[in-house]
Amino acid sequence: MIKKARLKHLIKRLPNLPGVYKMLGKNGDILYVGKAKSLKSRVNSYFAKTIDHPKTRALVARIHNIETIITRSETEALLLEQNLIKEHRPPYNVLLRDDKSYLYVFISADKLIHVWLTVAAKAIIKKVDSLARFPLHMRQKKRWS
Repeated sequence: MIKKARLKHLIKRLPNLPGVYKMLGKNGDILYVGKAKSLKSRVNSYFAKTIDHPKTRALVARIHNIETIITRSETEALLLEQNLIKEHRPPYNVLLRDDKSYLYVFISADKLIHVWLTVAAKAIIKKVDSLARFPLHMRQKKRWS
């Protein structure tokens, strides 16, 4: 009961700002890393009575503390979340392989300069002269002329 009351108190104090949250286990080990548009509402959703997924219920049962990092934007939260997941490899996060979560901008240096956007494997990336990568959610929904 003390753990539950402490977590409820912590959640009440969370801001409605974008950021990253780390769910911690009994010994301070990171169980899960997530991002949120609003830390307060996202973290609070884990403690709703209607959680159906067994994996989420198991995670919530093991949470002893929650740490948050406030970011300036959702995009910054996404990048920070991915870096923390790759660094700490929390057991409840699904790891993304081969940077498949990024949208790449390729620029070739042939006689004509070609620019294209794609989600690509590392083998293709090695053959390209210059590139930049962006989180997938930053893709433009309208076509460029």
